Amino acid sequence: MSVVRIDNPESIKKLSEFINDEKALKVTNKVLSDTKNLKEDDKRFITYMAISYALKKIIPEKKYKKLVIDIDKEVSDNKNLLGNQYKENNKYVCTFTTNNTELLGTKDVYDIIDNLATYGHELYHTKQQIDASEEKITLESFMYSLERVLQRNLPEFYKREYDNLFFEIEADVVGITTALEFLEVTGRIDKVQLVKLKEYILKHLRPNYKNIEDDEYLKNHIRKLLKKLRDYIEFFNKDFFIEYPILKYLVDRNGELESPERLQELIDNTMHIRNNEDSKQRLRLLKILKELSIERKKSSSYGGVK
Repeated sequence: MSVVRIDNPESIKKLSEFINDEKALKVTNKVLSDTKNLKEDDKRFITYMAISYALKKIIPEKKYKKLVIDIDKEVSDNKNLLGNQYKENNKYVCTFTTNNTELLGTKDVYDIIDNLATYGHELYHTKQQIDASEEKITLESFMYSLERVLQRNLPEFYKREYDNLFFEIEADVVGITTALEFLEVTGRIDKVQLVKLKEYILKHLRPNYKNIEDDEYLKNHIRKLLKKLRDYIEFFNKDFFIEYPILKYLVDRNGELESPERLQELIDNTMHIRNNEDSKQRLRLLKILKELSIERKKSSSYGGVK
């Protein structure tokens, strides 16, 4: 199959609307009822419907102008790669490989969900990256930026820390949730099955997924990441503020957090923002960073550990 590139806002909007078509939903339900005998056209149809649902749920329409979606890209060097996401020429590219559709040709519901979860996973990474690039201070964009900086600059960091990386755990949770919701919307599972499958899959795939909801765990995790940044700062390309501009508001070029006073200013400003999920998560992040900044300041004052 040749690569299909969708790279203009109108085409992407049209793709996002597929999931609202009642006739298409009925066809999807019928196709998914016999996945072992799927034809290539069936696989492609499910792919478009699943991307449509994930796209509509995760990426705001006003961001479609920044998005590129590649479908059916062949990957010869990594048979396990189902999708990828990166920035190219000021556009955010989501790639879904031919390897992905092969998982649909099975009766194993977990393989099917593994396939479907890729769309939400990669599109969520795109949202993280867009927010970080547009200097939108959220918990998600900060964690994405900080962990990506370490990943890109320290060999073996990603492989060693994969199970603990906030931005990957969160993308897995979103991907799996989105996949299950897609199966519910298309009538293949009901709400009770969705809840049971989500709990079971996350427990086995991401046993530590609830850690990202724990402020104390998150504080310890950020503390370790910042220490790693400071310990190896001389090896870094300091242009990471250009690639991840959100960091310049929270971390200096030596890997030190902003002062408690500056972080309090950001907290005060956030209090005046409309109360929504983004502002709640921003407040959560800023309060944690302020605590860490105070802790770091006290430690330095008393000659504490670096």
